[in-house]
Amino acid sequence: MPAKPSTPCELSEPAAPVNSLTSIIHDIRNPLASVRASAQLGTILAKDNERLAQLFAQIIQDADRTSAQVDRLRTLQDSD
Repeated sequence: MPAKPSTPCELSEPAAPVNSLTSIIHDIRNPLASVRASAQLGTILAKDNERLAQLFAQIIQDADRTSAQVDRLRTLQDSD
């Protein structure tokens, strides 16, 4: 039985640039949404700890900023 590829890059031939970019966008957005959701929950749970709530709020702000950058990347992809 042949050995399994060790990385996703070895699974198949290189995809077209658009498909690769779509995949990258997807791979960034999904965990980013999880990070943001966890930070929102943390903000709620840290309501009695202002410093901790501020840290969670910063995570949310950074996640939103990164999400906006990914949206711009998607817009650039769609315009090509």
